Amino acid sequence: MLQTGVDSPPAGSFWSQSAVLIAANGVAAVFSAVYMSVTGRLLGPAGYANVVASLSLAQLLLLFMGPLETGVSKFAADYHGRGERGRLATLTYGSLRRLALPLAVGLIAWVALAPLLRRELRYDSFAEVVMVPLYLVLSLLACVPRGSQRGDHRFVGYGVNQVVEAGVRLAGGAAAVTLGLGAAGALGGYALGMAAAFVLALWQLRDLRAVPRAPVDVGRIYAISLPLFVVYFYFLFTMNLDVLVAKRALTAAEAGVYGGCSTLTRMLYLVATPVYQVLFSRVAALRARGLPTARLIGWVAGTVVVGLALAWLVPRLFGAEILTLVFGAGFAGGARVLQIQWLTTSVLVLEAVATFALLGGERTGGTWLLVLPCALLAGLLWRYHGSPTQIAFASLGAVSSGLLVLAFLIVRRR
Repeated sequence: MLQTGVDSPPAGSFWSQSAVLIAANGVAAVFSAVYMSVTGRLLGPAGYANVVASLSLAQLLLLFMGPLETGVSKFAADYHGRGERGRLATLTYGSLRRLALPLAVGLIAWVALAPLLRRELRYDSFAEVVMVPLYLVLSLLACVPRGSQRGDHRFVGYGVNQVVEAGVRLAGGAAAVTLGLGAAGALGGYALGMAAAFVLALWQLRDLRAVPRAPVDVGRIYAISLPLFVVYFYFLFTMNLDVLVAKRALTAAEAGVYGGCSTLTRMLYLVATPVYQVLFSRVAALRARGLPTARLIGWVAGTVVVGLALAWLVPRLFGAEILTLVFGAGFAGGARVLQIQWLTTSVLVLEAVATFALLGGERTGGTWLLVLPCALLAGLLWRYHGSPTQIAFASLGAVSSGLLVLAFLIVRRR
């Protein structure tokens, strides 16, 4: 992953591009926090558990979305670095066409499994089961043009897209919940926001429609697909399995509080996401031009460590107050769980920075080892799921083991 030589100064354009996305994510986070507060207060812990469990299930089933968007971003960054606009246009529109068949197959499979999912996750109505595939389909469609935006360094447009998604979700979803549509209405807000993001992203990339198409290297795309799949499997599995186990094993109120804590800690990951997204695109573009990346990666990693250390003070000092402010007094008892989950998410942020630096440089060998922490998580949750604290500690232990895997991969690359 690391190269020697003289790097171009990393602090300037990288941090300015990151700042754009961080600002946009900040606005989107505010919208999301308001949305969480509205739905949590109106639905209560038991009703909110259905929303969080559905989103966790959706994230696990969106395993293909992360690799798809990141793969598109990787090669869009490559074409951006080489000035190959025709290949970028082919990559964007060709990827959308290829999604038609997988989406159709996925919808058929969902219809077949829907009764089982409703029974096992104890949904209140079938409408909640219907909203999940709608959100899935729209998310998969939107990730293609969004990946092109990231890779083509259109970070302002990408940030605007995220803000619009969050704003539409807040307006539409809050209205649906207020009208009495319950958890299904809250999930409908997520689907509506993603639909707006997809339409807007296509409009933002309208200049590519007139660009003459050029063939893309399909072999390179397939070569990176499996490592990307493993990486996203790791992050999605470790961020969502505990929520599903909580929904299955705990009381409705306990599961709702656990899900509320999980939703808050994911805001930390959301804020940090622009950093590794820009890092990934920058490393890929620099590598396409044959330039070194070590200094850039070092600056980013050091800054993230300091930021996470300072952020830890938030749940440590004000955990109960934050839960009460956002969700209501019924969630205040989850302060301890919030602290544990915050540590878990902080570890995941560090791992994301390291992983996407490796992927941006096409250093993908050995990423299959990330399956080991997933197996450890499944084993720990199978044994320890009697209380919210047990589940949270099991997740922290398994995720922390991922640091050892990534340390091994980094040392091997050097």
